[in-house]
Amino acid sequence: ILGLLQTQSEDTDAGRLVVYGDSNCLDNSHLQKDCFWMLDALLEFTMSGHIPNVFSSNAGAPVTPTADLPAKMENSNLHKHSKVVEHTLGMEQMRPLPPCPTLTVVTPQPLN
Repeated sequence: ILGLLQTQSEDTDAGRLVVYGDSNCLDNSHLQKDCFWMLDALLEFTMSGHIPNVFSSNAGAPVTPTADLPAKMENSNLHKHSKVVEHTLGMEQMRPLPPCPTLTVVTPQPLN
């Protein structure tokens, strides 16, 4: 599975997204032939917006965007399994972020 997305937003934070569903060609688990050429082509798309010829020649029909955003399933018990969502007083909300660890600097005490 391979998907390339160019956002249509005018926002400067908008960008490009690549989804690839099989990492076996990038790791050593089932390596028969490397596909670093594909990783390079995907990075080219994310940085420049140019779709390399290797993808455009094998491209399927573009998917038409929908206006509806995905919605959470009713009566979902996601909070029971999530470390992000919690259920408090009948409402689901995001768990607060834990504080970042801080280092305590100790003043050196010379022995001599």
